[in-house]
Amino acid sequence: MFWYQPDLKTELESLGYRVYLINLSEEPATVKLIRRRIDDYYLDKVVKTPTNKLLNKHRYHLLPFKKKLKYLFQYGKTLLFNRDSFDQDKKLLSLIIEQTKDWKAVSEMLKFEQIKCIFTTAPFLVSEDLVCRVAKRLDLSIFYSVLSFDNPTTRGYLPFTPSRIAVWNNHNKNQLIRIFSSEISPKIDLTGPPQFDFYFDRNYLINEQEWRSRRGLPLNRPVIMYGANAKFFIPDEFKIVRIIDDAIEKGRIKSKPVILLRPHPTDSFQDWELFVGTLKHTYIERAIEKNESDLKINNKYSNFSEEDVKGLCSTLAYSDAHISYASTLALDGICFDKPQICPYFSPAPHILSHKIVRNLYHSEHYTPITQSGAVHLPSNEFELIKSVDDSIAYPNVAKEARRKLKKEYLNDTNGFAVNFLAQSFSNYLSTLTL
Repeated sequence: MFWYQPDLKTELESLGYRVYLINLSEEPATVKLIRRRIDDYYLDKVVKTPTNKLLNKHRYHLLPFKKKLKYLFQYGKTLLFNRDSFDQDKKLLSLIIEQTKDWKAVSEMLKFEQIKCIFTTAPFLVSEDLVCRVAKRLDLSIFYSVLSFDNPTTRGYLPFTPSRIAVWNNHNKNQLIRIFSSEISPKIDLTGPPQFDFYFDRNYLINEQEWRSRRGLPLNRPVIMYGANAKFFIPDEFKIVRIIDDAIEKGRIKSKPVILLRPHPTDSFQDWELFVGTLKHTYIERAIEKNESDLKINNKYSNFSEEDVKGLCSTLAYSDAHISYASTLALDGICFDKPQICPYFSPAPHILSHKIVRNLYHSEHYTPITQSGAVHLPSNEFELIKSVDDSIAYPNVAKEARRKLKKEYLNDTNGFAVNFLAQSFSNYLSTLTL
C-alpha cells in the first residue's frame, strides 16, 4: 500500500495477505513536468488519440488567468518536443527514479518475497509505475488488467510492455494493438469489467422500501439519480440540479419525481449537503459512507465497503432514470436497463463553453456511447427537462440501443467478469516457472 489506511490494512490482513506500507516521497515539480511531457507526447504521437488534446483544452479553460499564461508557455515548449526529446526524457526519468529510496524499498520487498509476477490495474499511477519499473529491471512478468474503459487512451506512458493483458472489450483490444503493434494481440484477453459484476447479483440489493427509508425518500414518487462529476472537472454543476428541481416545483415534469444526488466520491459531501438544503425536491446520499468527506477538500483515498456497493447497486436499480456528465455511470446504468441522460451543454458557460463540454462526449473512449443512441444528449435546458419527463414516461424507448451498448462495451459478461479475469490470470501463471 502506498497510503496509510488502517481499516483497509486490517481488512487485507484478515484475509491472509501480507501488507507492505511504502511511503512514497513527493516528486519535485521538475519531475512532474518531465512526466507530463512524456505523457503528452505518448498520447499524441504514440497512442495517436485526439482525447489528450480535448482534455487539455478542458483543463485550460478551468485555469485562472495567471495559470493560463504559464500553461500556454509550457504548451509552446511542447511544440518543439520531438521523438529524440521523448527518448531523452524517458532516460532522465528512469535515472531519477532509480536513485530514490523508494526504488530501493520496492526492490528489496520484491526480492524478499521472491515475487515472480506483478498484477497491476493502474500502472500509469506513480506508485504502480514504480513497482512495474522495478519488476522490469528484475525481469519479472507483469499482468495488466485494464481498470477502466478509458485508460488506454487517457492515461500516460507505460514503461514496459505487459506480459499479458485483460481488457473490457474489443475497443480496448484494438487500442492496445495500435499502441504496441499486432504482435501483442495473442496476449490480450477480453474479460469484461470485474467491478460491474455486483450489478448482476441480487444479494447486493437491499429492499426498495428500506432503500427509500434510509434516504428519506417519499414512497410514491419516481426517483431521478443524479451522479455528480468531480467539482474541479464540471464546475457549477449544481446549476443543472437546480434547473431540474425548479422544473419539478413548477410542474413541468408530469410525474413529479424527486432527485437523489450522489456526490462524486472524491468531493466534499458537506458542500453538496448544504446545497441540497436549499432545494425542495432533492435528496442526497453518500457515495462512500465512511469517507472523511465532510471537510471541504478532495478525498484522495477511499475504501469502498460492501455496504457502499449495496447502496450504489440499489440506487441504480430503484431509480427511474440516471443523469451524469460524460461519466462511466452511463455504462453502470445500462446494466439495470435504465434511461441515461447526459447533459450536452455547459452548466456554467462563462467558465466552460458548450463546445468544450461537448468535446468530452467525443473523446475516443466515449464516442461509441455518444453515437449509440443509448443515451439522451439534451443540448439545452428545455431539452434536459423534456428528456427527464420522457425518460420516466417512456423508459423503453432506447431499450434495444442500451442492450447493444451493454454487449459492445461490457462484453456481455453479466456478472462473470471476475471469473473470466481469474481464468485469464490463472492460465498465464500456468505458463510461468514459479
